[in-house]
Amino acid sequence: MSKEHQIFAVFILITIIFVVYWLMSGFLGNSLSSEGGSPITINNSAQDSSSAPYINSIQSSLSQSQQNSTSTNIVAPSNLTDQISNSVASQFLSKINLTNSTSSQSLVDQINSASSSVDVNKLMDQFKNNPLGMISSIATSSILITNNDDLQSIQNYGQQYSIIFTQAANTFISDPQQISKIVTDAVNNGNTQQLDQLISDFNSGYDKLIGLRVPSSLVMFHEKSLIFLKNSAIVFGAIRNGDNDPIKAYIASTDGATEITSESQELVVLYDSIIKQYNLNK
Repeated sequence: MSKEHQIFAVFILITIIFVVYWLMSGFLGNSLSSEGGSPITINNSAQDSSSAPYINSIQSSLSQSQQNSTSTNIVAPSNLTDQISNSVASQFLSKINLTNSTSSQSLVDQINSASSSVDVNKLMDQFKNNPLGMISSIATSSILITNNDDLQSIQNYGQQYSIIFTQAANTFISDPQQISKIVTDAVNNGNTQQLDQLISDFNSGYDKLIGLRVPSSLVMFHEKSLIFLKNSAIVFGAIRNGDNDPIKAYIASTDGATEITSESQELVVLYDSIIKQYNLNK
């Protein structure tokens, strides 16, 4: 099993334990009530409103899945971690029939069966379709292309580009150790000021660069620069939001970081070749 599968298997186990806890709470409550024990009720009129949502949502999910096996009332939100936990819960709850559980043992048997039926590979498929929302192209109509391809126009572009890009991404390109410190400080110590500034710089650089007039011969280079700036803001933004969406943050810190590093290396090579071709350093 790969490292990613191991991580998600642990996550799924935690989700299942949570669901089982509330299922057992509801089942034992009904059992005690029917056997003359402490009167634990699970109806809306008698239940305290502060604890009702958890049990009611499970009962509602069970009822809905039994009425229509192809639908569920668990709505997948944009938060990737919530999306996965809801997928796990949906798969799990569809295997449990609380109404037909005649004993605690029969419920335990259902739970064991449901736990083994959760398809990790199916859940992993959700990560194959760009889970971070990174971009791979920029619409040509969004780029201000000029037909002036003379040396002076290209040099003017190069000067403006250099100022904008240096302000936006110089730290990322030239000092990866500092980037590591910024991220570590944010994740471990909760100090997000520098990380917020980094994200702001990427977004600001994108906004400025997309407003820059581009000689037609440099459109491809310009587009790749925009893609890098936008994707960098997306990746570091996902890491910044790790407390709310840890799965997306994990993907950002692995696959996302690898992607933007590759994009930055490609840009450095292209920029060096443009400098030599058009003598932009003179």
